[in-house]
Amino acid sequence: SLRNQENEKQCFLKGGCFFGSLFFYQQEDIMTEIICITDKNHPALPAIIEWLYDWWGKDEDYTKKQVEAYVRNAVCKDRIPQVFLILQDGVPAGTFQFAMSDIDTRPDCYPWLRDFWIEPAFRGKGLTYSVMEAVKEHAARLHLTELYLFTRHEGLYEKFGWEYVETFPTYLTPDDKQRLYRLSIC
Repeated sequence: SLRNQENEKQCFLKGGCFFGSLFFYQQEDIMTEIICITDKNHPALPAIIEWLYDWWGKDEDYTKKQVEAYVRNAVCKDRIPQVFLILQDGVPAGTFQFAMSDIDTRPDCYPWLRDFWIEPAFRGKGLTYSVMEAVKEHAARLHLTELYLFTRHEGLYEKFGWEYVETFPTYLTPDDKQRLYRLSIC
């Protein structure tokens, strides 16, 4: 409708907007869409499965079928876990998930932002800003008060309001230590 188009236009002028399970962000000439996937047969799931299998599945000795089951069973509509697809100008650019657990050694921390992946061709172009805005908006929609993540990156997530908590041993390998972050959701 004309009214919806005007609302969408106003949201874009403000930098981002949420409609149902879609988030839209306009930066310069680049349109970013972030979709909460609610169909276990969504056509983007094979790409997400492939990204995650290549990123951590192989290294952690998971089969592709195990990664597929993990992703498809994380597709929920109004509760965690949830899988998101990041599109930039209509092209699949990445993914992330909300989940109740991420690493076995930290059952005290939940829920989690996990499996945040941006395809290499889309990195360094400001996409993380749009994703972090969508993370905050969708977490608030789910009435979450905080999210956690762990990473080896230092200095990235602080730019988006994440608070460094500590460096902790993951025990994924004998010497692996990663940084734990918490995001407070207003």
